[in-house]
Amino acid sequence: MNENTLYFFDLNNELKETNINYQKIHKMSCDVFFQEMCYQDITTLKGRIDAIKKIFSFAYNIPIYLNNKMIFFKINDDRMIWINAINVIDIFKKENNTIIVFRNGHSLEVNKNYRNIRKSYLKAKEIIDYKNGFIL
Repeated sequence: MNENTLYFFDLNNELKETNINYQKIHKMSCDVFFQEMCYQDITTLKGRIDAIKKIFSFAYNIPIYLNNKMIFFKINDDRMIWINAINVIDIFKKENNTIIVFRNGHSLEVNKNYRNIRKSYLKAKEIIDYKNGFIL
């Protein structure tokens, strides 16, 4: 996983990663995977979630900040999907679905309300702006 990761499908005890350059299956749950990424920075997933809740007053659907190039927000349609907000360039409504367009031109269609996805994406953008030095 790196800054070119577009999204993950959480498949119970496996993650299917879609990256600009490859697709890969990770033999672990999403929570374990994110926890391992946090440990690399000598922190915990819970600590990051708690800090984001406190700083931004978010109560639910908390984006997962891993670093300045990887911040994931969750979508639940008939699957659990984690989208890397850094690589999203557009989100738009298509009939009853929502299309997420990534920087490399790849798109993902999900069966979820546009407004909810947009709201989750904007939460991640708030964190990105905060980390880039923009005032809340």
